Amino acid sequence: MAWHAIYVAATGRLVSVGEIVVSPLPGALTDLVLAGEPNLSNQVWDTTTKTFITRPGKVLIDRLDDLQSNPNYNDLQAALATLSAPNRTVVRNAFGRLLNRVRFRNPGEPVEIG
Repeated sequence: MAWHAIYVAATGRLVSVGEIVVSPLPGALTDLVLAGEPNLSNQVWDTTTKTFITRPGKVLIDRLDDLQSNPNYNDLQAALATLSAPNRTVVRNAFGRLLNRVRFRNPGEPVEIG
């Protein structure tokens, strides 16, 4: 049996994936015959191309980079600038140990913890 992706024609939003398709489909939906069963563990539906693509890697932001580049922390940046490179590394490593599990954040999360 063939595999099908059912999606909203106007938006490309995926509605269903499977081997059985109701016929006829409601007016707003479109059926795309796939080459085979999509591997949903490493593929995602792309609403623009209306195909399954390889799942992009997760992008995380290091809060230590935030401390060095975010204008809200200019005072810390100025203080770090007065240190020698080895001492800046010591401070950065200490902050890394302090932040531990919350060191990295998703792009949509605020810089501040809490």
